[in-house]
Amino acid sequence: MFTVPQVISVDPDKCVNCHMCISACPVKSCMNGSGNHVEINHDLCIGCGKCITACQHDARNICDDFDLMMESLKKGEEVLAIAAPAVAANFPGQYKNFFGWVKSLGVKAIFDVSFGAELTVKSYVNYINDTQPEMVIAQPCPAIVSYIETFQPELIPYLAPADSPMLHIMKMIREYYPEYSHMKILALSPCLAKKREFADTGIGDFNVTYKSFAKYIETNNINLAKYPEEDFINPPAERAVLFSSPGGLMRTVERETPEIMSRIRRIEGPDIVYEYMKKLPDLLKKGMNPLLIDCLNCEMGCNGGPGTLNQEKAIDEVEYYIEKRMKEAKADYSTRNISEKKRKKLVNKVLDKYWYKELYHRGYQDKSALLKNYKIPDSKQLDAVYKEMKKTKEEDYLQCASCGYNSCEAMAEAIFNGLNKPGNCHDYREKAVAAVTKEYETIYCMITNLNHIIQQVQQATGRVVNSVHNQTAALVEFSSAIEEMTAGIQNISRISSERDASISEMANMAKTSEEEIKETIQAITQTENHITQIGEMMEMIENVASRTNILSMNASIEAAHAGEAGKGFSVVAEEIKKLAEAAGESTQNVEDALSKITSEVRHTVESTENSEHIYGTMINGFMELTGALHEMIGQLNEMSAGSRQTVEAIYELRELNSIVDESAVSINSAVDDLNQRLGHIAEISQTSMHTISELTGMEFDHCGNE
Repeated sequence: MFTVPQVISVDPDKCVNCHMCISACPVKSCMNGSGNHVEINHDLCIGCGKCITACQHDARNICDDFDLMMESLKKGEEVLAIAAPAVAANFPGQYKNFFGWVKSLGVKAIFDVSFGAELTVKSYVNYINDTQPEMVIAQPCPAIVSYIETFQPELIPYLAPADSPMLHIMKMIREYYPEYSHMKILALSPCLAKKREFADTGIGDFNVTYKSFAKYIETNNINLAKYPEEDFINPPAERAVLFSSPGGLMRTVERETPEIMSRIRRIEGPDIVYEYMKKLPDLLKKGMNPLLIDCLNCEMGCNGGPGTLNQEKAIDEVEYYIEKRMKEAKADYSTRNISEKKRKKLVNKVLDKYWYKELYHRGYQDKSALLKNYKIPDSKQLDAVYKEMKKTKEEDYLQCASCGYNSCEAMAEAIFNGLNKPGNCHDYREKAVAAVTKEYETIYCMITNLNHIIQQVQQATGRVVNSVHNQTAALVEFSSAIEEMTAGIQNISRISSERDASISEMANMAKTSEEEIKETIQAITQTENHITQIGEMMEMIENVASRTNILSMNASIEAAHAGEAGKGFSVVAEEIKKLAEAAGESTQNVEDALSKITSEVRHTVESTENSEHIYGTMINGFMELTGALHEMIGQLNEMSAGSRQTVEAIYELRELNSIVDESAVSINSAVDDLNQRLGHIAEISQTSMHTISELTGMEFDHCGNE
């Protein structure tokens, strides 16, 4: 594949995608306007530089070898320069001082490309005379050569098989100036595309434009007048100094072969020359073609090339300095007032020293393979693209050229190849603008309605915020109450636990008293039994006393019977009777006392038994109370634990409520911000509608109805 050097750079930050570059570009397929800026396919760019002149935003710039040249000179490398004849128009009256400054940079010598142009004319005339070709296309302009090699390779056989003036002078130096033949060659150039020519032929090292030199001179405040005038090393040219002007080749050929002047076609300017090339094959078939085509890409020739300072100047001002130099050059060959015929011989005598046929031959390459990815759509494919462009009826094809392609079909072809997009079509944009305006209206109405809704949301959010504040306060109060209740429960639980211990102790004491009562009852019962036994004994004593009394009575009777002898016995019997009676009385008293004691004992037993029953009931009550207290304490403990969990839950709820509060405030703030933003969008939408209405003449009401 071919190596095609980049000669134009694009600054995407400066490019506004206006498509002026596409409009100016003669081939257009090298331009990609499908993105946010127009990019260049450098393989398809012919380097004409027309887009640089057309761009009003400084988004396109020259890529030449100025920096490489300066670096080479700083390294001390040996460099010579060749100057294109346009130098006289770019540094008017000072071009020889300019050469002096160039040499001050370290350049060893300056050669004149105009002399190379003289050699070129000699090569052309020799070729025409020797081969009688059907047609010859002059090739000094590398942009035209690149165009033919890439886009119209069928014309390659008609390109003059001779080098350009720059290549002629470079080959002449290599061949006839051995002291300079090893040096690198710097071209002082008006042209970007010369870099392509150097790459294709392998001759030439630095192509630096006059514009780059002028920029450096201005930036560094260099005064050329302070530098000495330097002239060319080579012999002087004659009228070929006109080669950089439109028709310069033709005027030089006139000197050599005036008879073919009627068969020379002079043509220049990118708007004309490439359309002319497209028609050449048909002209050849019809036999209506010229013999020699003197063609240049730029309207003012090389003098107004993209690497010059002359794009804004009038052509007469530019040509003035070239014509002046041509007169001076002719004068160099007219010092003896010789005739035109003799001057021609004199010029050719000089040229013959530096020319032979094989030295300056040039071949060309078919580069149409670079177009392999570019397809020409058929009618069906074009219709599909037109549909994308919203072109469905005849009046949609405006042919307005605002896209930069000058026709709807060319634009559709670019879109088909991915080099542009429907949105860059003027008609499409107008329809899209109308649709967008409708959308703006709809959006405006939606925003208006949404603002109303948001206001309601704001009010609701405000109520939520107030409610959350109130809820937070209630939770704080509730949590305080719960904390107090929990403390109370814990206190009750503590007291109940203490009372539970006391009751348990009393129950135990009651049980002990019950046991003691039971023992008392048993003791009283035993006492009653003993009293009963005493009663029984008293009954026996009473029986004994009664019998004793009876015996006493019997003894008294017997004593009475005994008389005096029984008198003592009678006394004893009396005493025994008294004893028996006393014993009987005592026994009765004892029985009465025992009866009372027994009655009291029985009453005590009954009371004790009743107390035992009461103690039993009391113990059961204590046991039930103790169980109830245990159960209550357990429930209080559970309530206390539950209260703690409730308090913790309330704390969590308070924290959550705080978050909700903050969120509600944030939401309220966000809604307020959204409301402001929507209001701003509504203003933008309304402003956009008014702007579009002013631009398109469409009228709309506030609710989106046309």
